[in-house]
Formats: sequence, C-alpha cells, structure tokens
Amino acid sequence: MRNLRTAIVSAAVLAGVAVAAPAALGFVQITSPSRNIDCIVDATSGGSASCLVERTTWKHYPARPKSCDLDWVRSQVTLWKRNVTLGGCRGDIGPQCIAGQATPCRVLAYGKSVVVGGIRCTSTTSGMVCRRTTGKKRQGFKVAREGVTLYR
Repeated sequence: MRNLRTAIVSAAVLAGVAVAAPAALGFVQITSPSRNIDCIVDATSGGSASCLVERTTWKHYPARPKSCDLDWVRSQVTLWKRNVTLGGCRGDIGPQCIAGQATPCRVLAYGKSVVVGGIRCTSTTSGMVCRRTTGKKRQGFKVAREGVTLYR
C-alpha cells in the first residue's frame, strides 16, 4: 500500500498538481526546472520548508554565526513553525538534490505547486515561493538566483 501511495504522490508531483503528502510519506523533495533551487517540504513538527539556491547573484549573504561549528550554507532559507531564517548551519546535505539519494528530487514545473504539512511551495519563472497555507501573515519566503524575500 505504501508503494502505491508513493507512486500516486510521485505521479502527482511530476504532473505538477498540488498534492497533500500522505502521512506515510511525510515529505517531498523538489527542484526547480532550472535545477538551481532545491527544496525539502516536510509535514512533521507542524510543517517546514527549506530551500537551497545552488548558484546566486545575491549582493548580501547572512554572516556565519559564531555558534555554527558545522558547514554554513549562506544561500539556504527555511520556514519552520512560524519562523523564517536565512542561512543554515548544517551537518548534512539538507535540501540539496544529488544523484543516488534514497528520496529522489522531483522537478516541479513552473506554475505548479505542492502542499505538504500546511505549506505550499510554488515554482515560478522568477523563483520558488513557499508559504504557510493558514494564518493571517502566511509566513514564508521567495527565493531565486537574484535574491530572497522573507515573509514574516
């Protein structure tokens, strides 16, 4: 049954339709059609979205905090609970899409969305937009090669 659900969700993501992840799946990993923006959208702990821009032209990057003794990923943006942060202190690959992963990245076509754990991520020609689907402020972010906008 799990394989059937995974196949259905995979087919829906590949087709570019909005889909709520079944509890057994819990998350999706997506990449933009340019494969420059990789994201993980996770249903656990109230939902989270984390995106990494591989190549940027940003003018400013967040400084590495002194408390980070792991790899500092300056072009990562994360929505967790109601908080939006720029930069990531990581001991793993995070949202990066690389060949041979256990959970493959799915290309999210421009204009299409996925909904997981109360977060909607939409692929646009001007970047990836991930926002909460509930609440007055709809916290989230828009991230692109050219820059980032945080919605707090």
